[in-house]
Amino acid sequence: MHGSVIIPAHNESAVIERTLTSLLKSIGDQPIDVFVVCNGCSDDTATKAKQYAPRVQVIETEIGSKIHALNLGDEAASQFPRIYLDADIDVTPNFIPDMIAAMEGDDVRAAWPTVRYETSDSSWIVKAYYYVWQRLPYNKPGRIGVGAYGMNEAARGRFEEFPKIISDDGFVRGQFTNAERTIVPTCQTLVYAPSTASSLVKIRTRSRLGVYELKTTHADVLERHHSEDNRWETIRTILRPDILIRFPIYLIISLIVRYRAKKQMANLSSYNWERDDSSRKGDGESADASHKTTDDSKHETVSSL
Repeated sequence: MHGSVIIPAHNESAVIERTLTSLLKSIGDQPIDVFVVCNGCSDDTATKAKQYAPRVQVIETEIGSKIHALNLGDEAASQFPRIYLDADIDVTPNFIPDMIAAMEGDDVRAAWPTVRYETSDSSWIVKAYYYVWQRLPYNKPGRIGVGAYGMNEAARGRFEEFPKIISDDGFVRGQFTNAERTIVPTCQTLVYAPSTASSLVKIRTRSRLGVYELKTTHADVLERHHSEDNRWETIRTILRPDILIRFPIYLIISLIVRYRAKKQMANLSSYNWERDDSSRKGDGESADASHKTTDDSKHETVSSL
């Protein structure tokens, strides 16, 4: 089993050890190359990642950009398939072997795992939002980012460098038809949900902004995201008693997110990346939220809400 894992990391000192520990357990003794690309870090993310050498190779750049980090990782990697992993999530023990197996063969194939959201430390507003969001029909594997995706060599050949956009995951998904995208049900990422409603609004705004940007700069890519019309299934889902009682919270947050994203889209060139630091906790303390970063867009969706 061969392959490469590329992990862009910006000020992820609080969580990088957790991520690498779960990843290396999944890799076992297989010859998988792991690259942590520390971009624009002002903390000790690189120092902590270097503790995992020689299993992990650390690349450092002063440029605080996830896209730049992804491209640096691609330059350093030589093996396929390649898995692109966010620095703040956990993976299941069978994640690496099952993801790589799903991308074997000569066909163009990109792979996504499933996801579980950890909301135990979240406020009741955040829990209500995720309760509804996860149950709406459009929120299916392959339709949203889950903190990781993979491509075999043929799939990665669909484009050259990652473009300078917010939604790298959305851009990659849109390179392939439904038949070319593979969901690996036996693989799962654990994504830690925000603790506060304000943090939730930030990451949802960023995700919605990423969709607006794709619509403007890569409309053909975004078109390939759409699938069947599920409006009636959506209505039936909303009318369920357990959904209906929580839906006002979901709707209010969604409207706030749309308003903020449209406002930011009007001045995209000066956009300061918003991320959730409430879920990045280490040693009982929250990570520093003061830095501009270009980290993941794992919650992006092309839904109507």
